[in-house]
Amino acid sequence: MKHIYKKFLQKFSRNNPSFGKTEYLNAYAHQTDSRIDEDPYEAIGGYWDQIGELQFNFITKKGMKPYHRFLDIGCGTLRGGRFAIAYLDPTNYWGFDISKKAIDYAKNYITDNDLVSKKSVIFFNRDNLKSSKLRGIKFDFLLAQSVFTHLPSDCIEDFFTGLQYAMNSKSKFYFTYVKADKFVKRTPTAFAQPDSFYDELAKKNNLKMTNVSVDYNTPRDQQMIEVMLYE
Repeated sequence: MKHIYKKFLQKFSRNNPSFGKTEYLNAYAHQTDSRIDEDPYEAIGGYWDQIGELQFNFITKKGMKPYHRFLDIGCGTLRGGRFAIAYLDPTNYWGFDISKKAIDYAKNYITDNDLVSKKSVIFFNRDNLKSSKLRGIKFDFLLAQSVFTHLPSDCIEDFFTGLQYAMNSKSKFYFTYVKADKFVKRTPTAFAQPDSFYDELAKKNNLKMTNVSVDYNTPRDQQMIEVMLYE
């Protein structure tokens, strides 16, 4: 099944100008769904233990405490989310993903590992931060690990326009991306962007960005950026 959607992405994203954001996200989500059926760990990028622990240790070293509210963007099958859920106070872990099967797996993981009492909020979402589920909710910490590496630039731009709704003056949002001298489509579902792209997004959305990659020793060739709202 995953090969069907890979061919679909290859054909339409390259040759069909009407293949837009919705079509891409739907196809990519279906591809992820089919991969989760085969291997729920590899489907979300592998390194299940290494990156899972890495992102949790990173965000706690950046100041996340049990009483903080945390949003795990593209939570997948809870590679890192499982550590955050165990650590945070009840109702403080929120996570969403565009893959319905990733969300199903995550909810089953919570039940199977005695984490139901944490009352985490995990849901399917393709509306990013503008989802009605998030309306009126502010988060202290937000993380998008290996999310923008799989999104075309227009989807990333849409995401950034919603940050103001999910953050307050003290919130910190962290995201990874693959750095390149220009926009690069490495595969039908893998993208790299220049620093200037994010610099422009910061200016457009009144954000302050800091490269904190030195604090994030990832096995992937990715940059880690900290984002805050300008007061």
